[in-house]
Amino acid sequence: MECECADLGKNSPIRYIPDQDPIQEALETKHQPMSFKLSLPSGSEMRMVRWASETPEHFLIHVRGAIHAIKEMELDTKFQEAMKAVESAILEVDLTKMQYKDELKKRERDDSSQ
Repeated sequence: MECECADLGKNSPIRYIPDQDPIQEALETKHQPMSFKLSLPSGSEMRMVRWASETPEHFLIHVRGAIHAIKEMELDTKFQEAMKAVESAILEVDLTKMQYKDELKKRERDDSSQ
């Protein structure tokens, strides 16, 4: 009875229209590639899953996959070798600086004695 008496046309609420359509957004994420190829030094290829969700579990799976890919591509050993090269270069620079300072001191002594 109330429905028949009520005037629903007047002052009806404004419908909520979302900024983005969730259905369209879901379709767009389905079309995005979920994995990509990595070329390994041995010539083989490896597929890596892209992290697309926001759950911590999926993030951990992605991180484990990334660590595995780093080891397969031997990037960890290359990084260690590069760090050793940098350390040895820094030591050589320090040694050269010390030799240069010693040479300057010797020249100052020779100049002051003459």
